Amino acid sequence: MNINNYWSKKSPEIASQIFKNNLKNNNIIMDPFLGSGTSLQGITELDIDLKFIGVELNEMPLAYANFNANPPTKADLIKMNKDFTDFYNKNKNFYEFRSEKDEIYELEKVILDLPNNKVEVKSFNFKDSNSKTFTVDRKKNSNLFNYYKNIYLNKSNQAKKNIKKDLLLDENSRIAIKSQMYISHLYGPISFYLLQKICDKFKENELFKVVISSILHLTKYTDLRSQSQFPYWFPKKNSMERNILILILKKIKSLIKNHQTFYKKISKKKNFISLKNSSEKSYMLINKPIQNINLEIPDNSVDLIFTDPPYYDQVAYSEYLAIWEFFLSYKKNNQFELIQTNRRKGIKDKDAYLINLKKCFKIIVKKMKNDSQAIIYFKDSKLKNVNDFLNVLSSCGLDFIKQEHILKKKYTYKQNTTKETTVTGDSLFYFKKVNKIKKLINKKYDIQKIENIIFQFTKKYLHKNKTANIAQILDNGLIKELFINGYLGSLKDSNMIYKILNKKYLIDKNSRNLIEK
Repeated sequence: MNINNYWSKKSPEIASQIFKNNLKNNNIIMDPFLGSGTSLQGITELDIDLKFIGVELNEMPLAYANFNANPPTKADLIKMNKDFTDFYNKNKNFYEFRSEKDEIYELEKVILDLPNNKVEVKSFNFKDSNSKTFTVDRKKNSNLFNYYKNIYLNKSNQAKKNIKKDLLLDENSRIAIKSQMYISHLYGPISFYLLQKICDKFKENELFKVVISSILHLTKYTDLRSQSQFPYWFPKKNSMERNILILILKKIKSLIKNHQTFYKKISKKKNFISLKNSSEKSYMLINKPIQNINLEIPDNSVDLIFTDPPYYDQVAYSEYLAIWEFFLSYKKNNQFELIQTNRRKGIKDKDAYLINLKKCFKIIVKKMKNDSQAIIYFKDSKLKNVNDFLNVLSSCGLDFIKQEHILKKKYTYKQNTTKETTVTGDSLFYFKKVNKIKKLINKKYDIQKIENIIFQFTKKYLHKNKTANIAQILDNGLIKELFINGYLGSLKDSNMIYKILNKKYLIDKNSRNLIEK
C-alpha cells in the first residue's frame, strides 16, 4: 500500500522490473523528475541493494516519496486517529442536524448546482444514530428539504464568517482557472473553514499533512463519483460537497487497517557520500530543480537514469499545487518548472520548453557514467513532438537505442470511444550515453518513402508477433525506424500512421489489433 495522489504517476512494478533487469548490487539510480516517487518504490521489494537519488522541485510529491519509503508505524497511525477523533468530536456540530423530532442526524454529503458561483442545493444525504443513511430530496420531500436547507445555509454562513484567509489564483483557462477565481470558490464554506482549522491545528504534524494531502482533492466540490482530480474544475450541475471530517477519519482508519501492506522501509541518507558508502538499500532526496543540481551529485557517478519528465503542456504540476501550498504550506516552484503553460510567468511555447529540456538533460548526462543507460517514459500523439524530444536528447549525448511499449489495462473514455485511432498505453525510451554526438537527419515529408518504411516494418513485426495494435507497432520499433530515417518529424500525429496502415489493414474494434485486408 502507498499514499499517492500525484498526477501522471507510473507503476512501481515496472520500475522494479527495469531495475532487476539492468542493475546489480550498489548501482546508483537517479530520477531527476521524481514526482511522488513511484520509481523509488521500485527498489523496495528487490533482493539487490540499490542506491537511489530522487530530484524534485516541489515539496508535496517529496512528502509522498518519503512516506512510502519510510512508512509510519502502526502506533503513529493509532495516535493520529486518536488526535483527529478528538478534533472530530469537537467540530462535528457543523455537520449535525437536529430533526423536527429532536433526533440528531449527521450530514454525509450535499448535492448541488453551482451556476455562476451561486449555490442551489438539490439534496442532502444523512446518517442517523444507527448509522442508517437516507436522502432528503428537493423534489420528493420539499417541506422537509426546506427545513434542512435553512439549517445548512445558516451553518454555511457561520463558517464563512470564520474563514481567515483566501487566495486569488493566477488565471489560466487551460486548467479551468477563471479571472478573479479564489480558492474558496472551489469549496463549500463549511469544508473551507474546517479544512483551514484542521491544517492550522496539525500544521507541525508531518504525518498528518501527508495524509490530508492525499485526499485534499476530495474535500472540494467534486463530481458525484468523487473523481474530480483536476483541482480547479468542478461540475456546474450535480456537484458534491462531502463531510470532510468523515472523509479524513475514514482515510486514517484505512491506513491503520492496511498497515501491513505498506512498502518496506528503506534507509534514508543526507548526502551522496553517505549514500554511496552505505552497505544497505538506501535513498536520498534533493528538493531542487534539476537545473540547479551541481555539487550534490558528482559527475560520472550514476549507473542508470530512470524518469518520467514533464511532457510539453500535458500536466501543470506546480500550478495544480497552489491548493496544497495554501492549506498545507507545501512549497511549489513555478519558476523552474519544465512545462508549457499559458499562465503569465511561465514557458509559453514549445521552443522555450525544448531549450529548457536541453538545459536539464545536459546536466543529467554529466552525472551519468560513460556507457550508462537512461530509460525514460515519454508519450505524445504528436509525432513532431516525439521527434523534437529525441533530437534534444541526442544533442545532449544520449543515443536512442530502442523503445518499449507498455500495455495499458484501463482506458479513458476518449480511448474507448475512439478505439481505432487513439494510441494507448505508456512507452519507455532507452538511451545510452555516448561521447560522440550523432548527426541527426530531418527530411521533408515524402509519402511514398514513409509508406514503404511503415508497411515494411509492420509486415515484419506481424510476421514475428502474429498480432499487434498501432500503439505496439509504433512503440516497439516503428518510431525508431521513422526517426533514424529522418521522417518522424514530418508526420503530424499518430492518426497519420493509422490512415496509412488503413490502406492495407483493418482494425478490430474490440482487440484494437490490425487485420490484413
